[in-house]
Amino acid sequence: MRFWILPLLFILWGSVSSVFAAQPTLTSHSFTSASTAQTDISVTMSAGQAVVVAYVKSSTSNRTVTVTDDSGSNSYTSILDSGNCTTARCVRVFADYSVAGGTYTISVLQSSTFVAYRVWILLYTCATSCEADATSFLIDTTNTSHNSSADSTVIDTNANATLAVICTGADNTDMGTTTPGGAWEAFADGIAHIFAMYEDDIATAFADERGAWTSSVSVVTTCGIWAISDSGGGGGGGSGSGSGRLMLLGVG
Repeated sequence: MRFWILPLLFILWGSVSSVFAAQPTLTSHSFTSASTAQTDISVTMSAGQAVVVAYVKSSTSNRTVTVTDDSGSNSYTSILDSGNCTTARCVRVFADYSVAGGTYTISVLQSSTFVAYRVWILLYTCATSCEADATSFLIDTTNTSHNSSADSTVIDTNANATLAVICTGADNTDMGTTTPGGAWEAFADGIAHIFAMYEDDIATAFADERGAWTSSVSVVTTCGIWAISDSGGGGGGGSGSGSGRLMLLGVG
């Protein structure tokens, strides 16, 4: 009789562990405003964390952007790009999903000076390993005071994903009072033409998630929305390969 106990426990543990799947923790986030060609930001990161760097520009000036650090091993790949940084407002997001631990200087380099931009740095901790996949985008061309991060396109996530949204108004246009919807929480409000929020209390998969928020001033906006998942948890939602979801969306 005793010989079937271990296999049974193994099966039961597999079922229980899938129920209590890991969710990435948004460990910290920081915000920097700059207009120089290069901005250097000192960041302390733990080995295996995911580091996401978001660049937001509201002006129409032509700029290209790269992100590096002085670790000698971390590499920040572009995971989300509005595709219009050369002509208009844009959101660019870069990520390394498993960094070397230490205190390093992250350098955000744009192609020339005297254009104001903002940089968010977000650190995520995952029980197994952080990951993301799937991208798409939609850029808004109309004004409205009732925004969501997806009017005609939406984002699907697996269970236990952690999401973030960053939006910029066209040509430094004031958004007025911005308010996140549902369980979303603002983490960088108070800037006249940029709004950011996150959602990290997701136990089930999100389908057709729009990252809803409102602004008191009608304004054209471009928004980035992305989700990060733990490779050892979640499942049962989303589409495509992997368990992360990220998407660039413009809204009105």
